[in-house]
Amino acid sequence: MKYKVANAFFVTFTQLFKYEFMAYKKASDVRKENALLKAEIAMTKNILDNDPGYIFRNVAENINGEWLVRNTYCNRTVLEALGYTREKIDATGHDFARQIVHKDDYPLLHEKLRKLCCEENVGKPDVVVCRCKNKDNSYNWVIGNCMIINYTKGQTQWEMVCSVNPVTRETLKDPKMLDLMKDYKRLICKLSKDKLTSCELKVLKLLATGESVKRIETLLKIKESTIKFHKYNMIHKLGLPNALALVTWAHECWIV
Repeated sequence: MKYKVANAFFVTFTQLFKYEFMAYKKASDVRKENALLKAEIAMTKNILDNDPGYIFRNVAENINGEWLVRNTYCNRTVLEALGYTREKIDATGHDFARQIVHKDDYPLLHEKLRKLCCEENVGKPDVVVCRCKNKDNSYNWVIGNCMIINYTKGQTQWEMVCSVNPVTRETLKDPKMLDLMKDYKRLICKLSKDKLTSCELKVLKLLATGESVKRIETLLKIKESTIKFHKYNMIHKLGLPNALALVTWAHECWIV
């Protein structure tokens, strides 16, 4: 009887020790997995930080009908190019994209986000072309691939990753790049043209072809003061410095 009790106790103790050992081993394995995961994260971060391109992880949100972007990660290349610290980027909040993208390109980015942020586009890369700010407040052309990787329930927040590279002279030799730039220009022009009235466009077309104010007055049967008023309005709407820039814009946007 004593032998049976002792044997039962030994079996129970052995099983308990076995379970404890398994639990310890499992915890040890988890620690190893966590250590490996941390090492992989550190290695990946190091690779991204030393990448010559701009790497972004952003969250796009539609707030009161406007698409706004806040940054959750960017590599060291971005920080050095912008002259920002991580704290300064965090402080920009939802104004991040507006601060680093040229003001004339932001409407196009807004339109791109509106189309990109939908469930059917999750996991599908899309190309973005725009001008990005430098630390000396100048801008350079960049081209990047952006992809939605996650979104919240109710589709209020869209998480995306972007890999962006500066446009160089070598890049511009690529026919595909030239086509992208042309498409970009057409979209920008369309968004800008939508700001102008039909009367303003008629006046602009004649101004861009070299017609004098007097000649336009005769052709369109409007007063000189009206022509000057339209010209001032167009310069103001398009954010241009003067009439010469307005004529240049008309030629670039195929108004003529």
